[in-house]
Formats: sequence, structure tokens, C-alpha cells
Amino acid sequence: MHTPWGGGQPIPNTPFRRVIPTDATDNRMVMLAVDMPVGENVAPHAHAHEDQAIIVVSGTVGATLADEEFELTAGSVVFFPRGVPHGQWNKGDDIAKVLEIYTPGGFDLVFERMGAIVASGRRPTPDDFHRIDEERRLASRG
Repeated sequence: MHTPWGGGQPIPNTPFRRVIPTDATDNRMVMLAVDMPVGENVAPHAHAHEDQAIIVVSGTVGATLADEEFELTAGSVVFFPRGVPHGQWNKGDDIAKVLEIYTPGGFDLVFERMGAIVASGRRPTPDDFHRIDEERRLASRG
């Protein structure tokens, strides 16, 4: 599988693209690409069931992991273990190109459902995020 930057399957109404979809890995992982807009800020949160790694391809990204703060530039990698609060933001003056890996796979479905909320004309809330994530997790146990 080869995907150039800008390729992949867009997740509607989000800045994310699936570059390695969950179904290609038998649910072991998913890799997303994102062009993080200037000023974008992902507030601190924790994933209960997934580990996450981000790789900065270009730009400057600020990140927190628990009580630590990092400045990530092209080539930087940070690992966010499940259960540990983390956040990230575009710290630069240009779009930051970032790869995000979630393991196990399936977390892309949360972004898909959040995009559907945006399409309905409403801004998603943190409660939406948590509800959708829990619904997705329960459905995957099926």
C-alpha cells in the first residue's frame, strides 16, 4: 500500500484522511494523516482504549503528555499511552502535516461520527466525543 501526502480516504467534515485503514490491518491499528490548521488546538484528553503516536512531517506542533510539554518539529515522534492525558496544537505559522497512529484500530470511526455532527450544522462537544467513543467501543465487541 502506498499513499502520497494528500492521498488517502478523507473523513468527511474533518481534516483527517485514512492512509492505512483499520480494515487493512485486521483492526490492529489505523493511521490517519492531518493537515493541522494554524491555531488548531486539541484540548487535553485521554483515550481509555487506544494508544496513540503522532509523527510530525512538517511544521511545529506543541504537545503535552501528563505534566510534560514538548515542541515537535519535522521528524519528531511522541507516544501517548492510553489513559494518560495529552493534547496538541499547531504552534507554528503554517499548516502542520501530522501522521497519527492509533492501536488498536477503529478510532477513525469516532472522527467519522464527529464529522457527521459537523455536517448537521452543530459543533461537537466533549460529551459527544465520549459518547461516540463508548458507543463505538461497545459495538466493536458486538
